[in-house]
Amino acid sequence: MLVSRRLAALIALIACALWALPSAAQTQPRPNVAVQVYDYTQPASLPTSYAAIFAPANPTPLTRLEVEGNSFVRFSPNGRWIATVFGGDTTGSAKLTYGQIGGNVFEVISEPTFGILGPIFSPDSAYLSYTLTSFERLRWELVVLDLASNQRITFVGPLVFDRSDIVGTPAVIGWNADRTRLYIVGYGPHSAETVPFELDLTPYVYGNATPYELPSLRPLMPRNALRPQMTYAVSDDGAQIAYLFSEPTRVVTNFAGFGDPFAGIGLLEVATGQNTILLTAPADEAILGMSYATDANALYYTTARFSPDPNSGIGVPVAVRLFRYDLSARQNSGGNQLAPDPNMSVFSFAVCGDNVFYVANQIGSVDYIFYSASLVNLSQPTALLGGQFGVNFGTCVP
Repeated sequence: MLVSRRLAALIALIACALWALPSAAQTQPRPNVAVQVYDYTQPASLPTSYAAIFAPANPTPLTRLEVEGNSFVRFSPNGRWIATVFGGDTTGSAKLTYGQIGGNVFEVISEPTFGILGPIFSPDSAYLSYTLTSFERLRWELVVLDLASNQRITFVGPLVFDRSDIVGTPAVIGWNADRTRLYIVGYGPHSAETVPFELDLTPYVYGNATPYELPSLRPLMPRNALRPQMTYAVSDDGAQIAYLFSEPTRVVTNFAGFGDPFAGIGLLEVATGQNTILLTAPADEAILGMSYATDANALYYTTARFSPDPNSGIGVPVAVRLFRYDLSARQNSGGNQLAPDPNMSVFSFAVCGDNVFYVANQIGSVDYIFYSASLVNLSQPTALLGGQFGVNFGTCVP
């Protein structure tokens, strides 16, 4: 038995949300981007892909590792570790492998019907977290792994939607500054079902043989602040949590996507609990994604209109613009066209250091181009890849 369709959709949703939100707030420069590239020329039943690290304006990957196509790959922020989740096999079990690149590889195999959400590395690349969950068995298992000792803290519990705090499947979205506390949310079939909560790890022991029950959790924002289809991005120092949210009443012509279009960006200050709606998308446009700037004092985000693809009739994002929001000054700037041609469609992007990476294609074409461009000169991008492929963006790395 394979993972259920509902679980597969949830895994894809969380994976895409997290891959779209690389953060680069550490002191060590991280100008390069880690990605997973899928070969679309291969049959869907025999996908191939590779994990790679690209530097700006350099078509030759700094690192390239072949991986199976039906997998989800994540690099650690220091670029030294890699973790890969493989989908359900013929027994219904999923598999997670992790290890230092070129070193020993560790393996986790789930019980049948359990999928694996994540994995998520901590910003200092010292910890790894993931969640095993099963809609059939209504159970989940949240794991926090100390990579130096390969010891873990495990929490287990039922998948329910009537708990007073965390509901659905708990998943880690970030850490506090000293990595003693986790920020987690509960995910349902479509998006985050809860506001972020804080999980204090100090009472728990890495390597303890007996799993722990999840304790009562402190909400980081009022529960009535939950908005539809929220996705979160935690700054590397754990001081801020930015989030995208949708508005069911928002109208975007020809919009086609998962749920309603993202309409705005909010910001939670963890220390004070202050929650502010920073901005909303321009009229008849949707926000595609956001990314912390290198110094974490700003957010980059893209907006787009939607136009029907002549082949499928499905709306695709066009006239994509890149904005910068200064978190200190509370000031918006930019809005320049991201792709070299306004008729190109852009689906995802990442800002690493002083450069932006993105994938674009001409409407109606099956060929894509993977670009990098300087943030101060978007009009002259460098093509890194071309052809029938897909790219999942990961974290920024040295």
